Amino acid sequence: MASAPSRRVLKLHNKNTDEILNAEYFIDGWYHPDAIARLNHFLRDWREDAVEDFDVGVFDILHTLHREGNPQEPLQVISGYRTPRTNSRLRSSNPAVASNSYHTRAMAVDFRFPGVSTRHLRDRALELGVGGVGYYGRSNFLHVDTGPVRNW
Repeated sequence: MASAPSRRVLKLHNKNTDEILNAEYFIDGWYHPDAIARLNHFLRDWREDAVEDFDVGVFDILHTLHREGNPQEPLQVISGYRTPRTNSRLRSSNPAVASNSYHTRAMAVDFRFPGVSTRHLRDRALELGVGGVGYYGRSNFLHVDTGPVRNW
């Protein structure tokens, strides 16, 4: 990953719950547990109100991509954690949903960033060379995860 700032902040807007979170989750070399807990709750499976501990690498990817635009504007989260039951339900109506999705492991987030093209975000995410990057141009969102490096 590019430079590692000593402080990392994420400002997020959940499109499903309309919640907004501004969390300084990394300060002077340490992940801040309270902020990580708030991020985990924010990215919960809102359909089942289920919270899971996220791989903090996802937060670092989002933080890096958030710096591509105005960080005062929130990233719009479309999907965070999904229980296996939610993922199965989504897959039954959309075969493009992966059966072993990294969303079910709290290792993936789908998002967009108003004012920054999704194509540009995809290119930057690919340059990072970490995890999976899924580009959904027609729906205008990007998937990032901390699984093996790959793209679609």
